Amino acid sequence: MERRASPRRTIQLNASLTGPTGRNYRIQVLDFCSGGLFFQLSPNQSDGRVPVMETGVTVGFRTGDSVRVAFSDVLTAREYVLEGQVVRLMPEGAAIKLMQPNPAAIGSLLRIAAAENLQGETRVRPGNAISNALRGEIRKRVDQHIRPLMQSAVEALPDALMDAASVARSDTDQNRIADAATLTRQQGRRLIQVAMEALPRLMQPASAVTFAGTPGQQPDSGLSLVGKDEFEDWLILKVMSTRAETRYRNLLLQLKLRLDAADVGALPGHHPVGPAVICHAFREAIKPLEQQLDVEKVCYQVFEKEVLQQLEPLYETLNSYLIESGVLPDLDLSRYMASVGDEGAGAPARPAEPVSEPETGQDSTETPEEAPVEDASVPVRQAFTQTRATHQARSSIHSELASARQSFSSVRNLFRQLDQLRAARPSSAPEEAVPVVEQEQDAVTSDELIDTLAPTQPAPAVDVEALENRQNSLKARLRRAFATGKMKPLTPKQDEAVDVVDQFFMSMLQSPRVTDMAKSQIRSLELPLLRLLLRNPEFFEDRNAPARKVINRLAQIGVKGSRLSPVNVQRVNALVTRIQQEAANDPDVFESVLTELDDLVERQNLLYRRNVERVTAAAEGQQKVDLAKHAVREAIARRIAGKQVPKALVTLLDGGWRDLLILTHIRQGEGSEAWQNYLSVIDLLMDFAEDASTPVNLRDLLALIQEGLATISSSHLPSGHIRDALKNFLVREPDAPVEKVDMPEEPVEEEASPEAIAGEARKAGLQRWLNRAQQLRTGDWLQLRKPEDNEPQFIRLVWIGRHFSRYVFVNHQGMKVVELDPLTLARYLRDGIAVPDPEHDREIVDESLDNMVKNLYEQLSFASTHDELTGVMHRKEFERQLGLIIEQRNPEEAVQVALVSLEGFRLINDSFGFEAGDAVLKELAGRIQAFCDEKELVARFSGDEFVLALEGDPIARLESLLDAVTGKPVQYKDERLSVKAVAGYVTCAAGQASASQMIASAKSAADKAARSERRILAGELDDQSRARKEAILAEVARISEQLDNERLLLRCQKIIPLKADTALGPQYEILLSVHDSQGQLIPAAEFVRAAEQYNRMQDVDRWVVGRVLDWMVSNRQKIEDLGGVSINLSGHSLNDEVLLEYIFEKLTRFDCPLDKITFEITEASAITRLHDVIDFINELREYGAHFCLGNFGTGVSAMQFLKQLPVDMIKIDGSFIRDLHTDKNDQLMVRSMTEMAHFMGKEVVAPQVEHRDVMTLLKMLKIDYAQGYHIERPRQLDTL
Repeated sequence: MERRASPRRTIQLNASLTGPTGRNYRIQVLDFCSGGLFFQLSPNQSDGRVPVMETGVTVGFRTGDSVRVAFSDVLTAREYVLEGQVVRLMPEGAAIKLMQPNPAAIGSLLRIAAAENLQGETRVRPGNAISNALRGEIRKRVDQHIRPLMQSAVEALPDALMDAASVARSDTDQNRIADAATLTRQQGRRLIQVAMEALPRLMQPASAVTFAGTPGQQPDSGLSLVGKDEFEDWLILKVMSTRAETRYRNLLLQLKLRLDAADVGALPGHHPVGPAVICHAFREAIKPLEQQLDVEKVCYQVFEKEVLQQLEPLYETLNSYLIESGVLPDLDLSRYMASVGDEGAGAPARPAEPVSEPETGQDSTETPEEAPVEDASVPVRQAFTQTRATHQARSSIHSELASARQSFSSVRNLFRQLDQLRAARPSSAPEEAVPVVEQEQDAVTSDELIDTLAPTQPAPAVDVEALENRQNSLKARLRRAFATGKMKPLTPKQDEAVDVVDQFFMSMLQSPRVTDMAKSQIRSLELPLLRLLLRNPEFFEDRNAPARKVINRLAQIGVKGSRLSPVNVQRVNALVTRIQQEAANDPDVFESVLTELDDLVERQNLLYRRNVERVTAAAEGQQKVDLAKHAVREAIARRIAGKQVPKALVTLLDGGWRDLLILTHIRQGEGSEAWQNYLSVIDLLMDFAEDASTPVNLRDLLALIQEGLATISSSHLPSGHIRDALKNFLVREPDAPVEKVDMPEEPVEEEASPEAIAGEARKAGLQRWLNRAQQLRTGDWLQLRKPEDNEPQFIRLVWIGRHFSRYVFVNHQGMKVVELDPLTLARYLRDGIAVPDPEHDREIVDESLDNMVKNLYEQLSFASTHDELTGVMHRKEFERQLGLIIEQRNPEEAVQVALVSLEGFRLINDSFGFEAGDAVLKELAGRIQAFCDEKELVARFSGDEFVLALEGDPIARLESLLDAVTGKPVQYKDERLSVKAVAGYVTCAAGQASASQMIASAKSAADKAARSERRILAGELDDQSRARKEAILAEVARISEQLDNERLLLRCQKIIPLKADTALGPQYEILLSVHDSQGQLIPAAEFVRAAEQYNRMQDVDRWVVGRVLDWMVSNRQKIEDLGGVSINLSGHSLNDEVLLEYIFEKLTRFDCPLDKITFEITEASAITRLHDVIDFINELREYGAHFCLGNFGTGVSAMQFLKQLPVDMIKIDGSFIRDLHTDKNDQLMVRSMTEMAHFMGKEVVAPQVEHRDVMTLLKMLKIDYAQGYHIERPRQLDTL
């Protein structure tokens, strides 16, 4: 009687079982349900017989034992683990009950069973003659396709290795790699033979390829020690095959189902012609060469390019052959995909975009890859799809930046923060400030405000010089008016409106795409826009407002690269003047002007389209001519190269027959009758030269020649010398000698194929940039930044040649600017001469609003981190920036900190007042700033003390600095005020002391200098700090021992959402706990900093990632309950390609819930391979992972990385959060960073929350997530 709660499904699946003793067994799962499964031990465990499992003695496990079953789903390239308990042993098999639900694994089993059921009655019985015939034909077709690919790969190996040798780090490595290149050239034929002999053997089911070791070896869930090179060799193969399986997943799925139906691939877990099999065949070929890993990596890269990326035709051919043979001809993949989900393997990554370019003849292998497809577990997919929808809605940078509502809301919030800062610091108010009153009756009216400004608003400028005379802001003009007593104060709303208009037009002037003339015309609309904004404060949020469209049209007409006739310039100026004059009384004037501007834009667009049509037609025509010339050269060379040719034939070819062939090829093609007839003339003349008895119809031959030459000549008769030469040749005595010409054996220059271009790119180190060039599409804009040009030129790609052989670019008029071959374009992209400009088509209003937000953020950031009196950094910001310098320096580099103390300053305050003291302090701070260069830091440490980070010889620098500061008295009114100064400094190697320790040592030295009446004194670090740093460095040097001896332990700390609508739920950040050899705890932050400095962070990050993912696989239910984990990745580690591949392999190999993982990027400034990291982030985000930019707010490049890296959230540096409840500057910085992040569609995490008041403030500031001791102290990961 069936007692299962769910129906039982039959299946035939090879798997491995791990018993309680750790021993592994190969098993075959025969049926399953959601609560358990039934299996049988596979033969050949020991004596070739299927073991009897009644007693449990033979097999090593009994009823009640806990076991683990691991299996691989070859169609999704995933591995699954089921944990269960043995509930029954029988002679025919055993049954286990699952201990915890695993929807992903059960979903995989359902799909495999569904795939087997699809085969129905079509299955061919094993050993059947039909099956054998199919197997033989498949092997034949595989050989026919793979052999030439292997040959191409082997032929490319020597050049690729020589390229690698040229950039080797040492002469020894260079010679070794060069020797490997010679060896592969000598052994090329043998390599191909070994690979092709291994392929049919590996295609056999008995050789089922796994990645747990060698072919035929089942995955082992236990741990084994392998060498680093062996591991990385395995990792490279696994990553290559996984990429290929993802790329061809749809075709492989169809092929697998058909092969199983025909019993060609007898093992359900083995794909006989999958990428893994081909990878291992190549591996068997190169392994006997016994080369080091760096050489093998180059070989694998060539193999992936030349072989794995060219497999689509093979899989299409095999599917077509099996269909023709009657194997599942009506296979409906939708039945299978229905169990996968809407975004399964059969769904396209994204809808195809229409392409307006002429046909380029690009091979399918040259098109961009589709996005990788994730695992198909239905419950996980549903949750992932929902999360991803939210994630995409939040992370679409373009849509967020284009949102006028959010842009303007951010502008207003940042303005209010600046106003708060100015109110708190009266001395920081800008000179342009105009008095503001709350009572409207005491303030100027809006009409009076506009009337006051009207006389200063000039007409549209008609030349560039006029623009420079109009740089005075509205605020400056109002201040001058107020100073004359002719104007009342402003209301807060009026003040904000004036600020917005000023900032908008200042931001508009930053646009590099618009001419100065157009900027001048747009700037002339300041007052009409101010009037609109005063009437409607939400004006900028209305995307359909006619005034907004007028500004965008003016920018379109005046875009750089276009040419506006003087008549149209006058017409536009007249329209702008009309708005100035009529806007006060006629609100509809903008709409009326917009109609006329639209007409100008349409004319401009029509001219552009016509020019582009001419350019593309010319390019297409030139390509046809080039192809025709190549075909003619090849056809003629096949007939006469290296032979003695009758002079009459040479005369005919030079007299126009070659041109005739080119014209015929262009007009009619190689398959035309005319093409064949004209080539037959050459064949006939060659035959007649060898044998005069060759029958020739002289009349027809001459008629054909005359007819052909007439098509390319105005004359209907061939020239006299051609007729005479042919007559003398054709009408002669049989034994008369024939005048002949020796034609050289000149090789025909081959057309630049994709393979040849890729080979040249490899030699030049441009392969990665060539791939980026091939990802460009017609319509893409680029900035062309040639060294000889003063400013960039904007160019648009309008035509791509066959096989990406040429790229044609035009300007805004549609006129051709440059035509580049692929290698030159790749070089331009690498060198920054050509820079893609995805934002080029954005409207000028959106662009200006975005610039406003960024400018205001920078103003607020500067104001809240710098001293309001002197303009230099305040102490806390200096300590942050100094900490960055220490972290980024190499360990052997020195860091120098000095403190300058002014003496006699109190006397100035007492004698002349605090105003005099402030004036002197401001002057001396300016002298210090002027003395220091851009790499040096200056901050106000206290009332009369300044702290600096110096470069060069500290004593010489400080001597010169003190002379510059105190050598000249400060003029204050009628007084000349002098001060003295002393300095203390400290020098140490980077990482030997923290920023605060160095500042304290410099301060102590300066105090001693003042007491000892010495001008400059050196300080020293305390011995305890130095000893601790040395101990940490010693542990970093033994980092491998740390990892092996488990002295690195994983802890975690909770991150909680502060809102109901966050993209993620609660998470746990993974932290390190580090102990030295005596068991003493080492501060993890200092250990990590030292590991980064000594380039050992990659080992730490690999260990952490591996351990965390293993833990997630083993604790699936905990992850579902807890929410997710956040794993730190150092910018140093992200430069390691092997580590990135390791992470990718780990995530795709195991059934990890990827939407539960967030990677936090720390030390982003250390990233050197930015484009590769961006690709890595995008790839994992496609799988559902999230990314966070850590330590945000420190370093000058934080905004740059936020814009470039496609992250989902930022984590504000903890130094801004720790004292948030007491530090107003930190509050302003956190508010502005949050505003900026939300504006760009990112969420915000606040760490180091240690006080309840901080938590309250974070909620007020609309922070998304919080983390810190106030929420939960760190705990061991295993205790969750």
